[in-house]
Amino acid sequence: MDLALTDGVVEIVGALDLDRTDTGISPRRLPAWTRPQIPDLFMEFMVTLGTGVRIAFRTDASWIELDVMPTGFEVIGSPPPVVAYDLVVDGTRVDRRPVDFGTRLVLDLATTGKADAALAASIFHYGEHTVAEAKALMAARGIPVRQ
Repeated sequence: MDLALTDGVVEIVGALDLDRTDTGISPRRLPAWTRPQIPDLFMEFMVTLGTGVRIAFRTDASWIELDVMPTGFEVIGSPPPVVAYDLVVDGTRVDRRPVDFGTRLVLDLATTGKADAALAASIFHYGEHTVAEAKALMAARGIPVRQ
């Protein structure tokens, strides 16, 4: 039996707005009235990240199935991030399942020359690359960088 994820017994917690598409729904972490204030595609993508969004419902079913199609950034030269979903029953995580990407947005920082500061900061923060590595790669590709 399919269950609707909106207007039914399922509660989407942590999403302040939803985008409805032919393939399903995409949670948004900001309310609809903020849409005109979002300056670029990167920030629009950040608003739709599912971090902190939960699907909550009660059931006596012995199994459940959730079809997901996550969208994510892949930075060329970096390992793709792992996307995983936790199954929490009565407040306890009982399983964690990694999934493949649905839509993959590929970004080559070395050739675009316009790396978004927020994206670059997250790459450095998580230790995927250092600032020195990024500068060396861009310089090697002819992109001017400050030393």
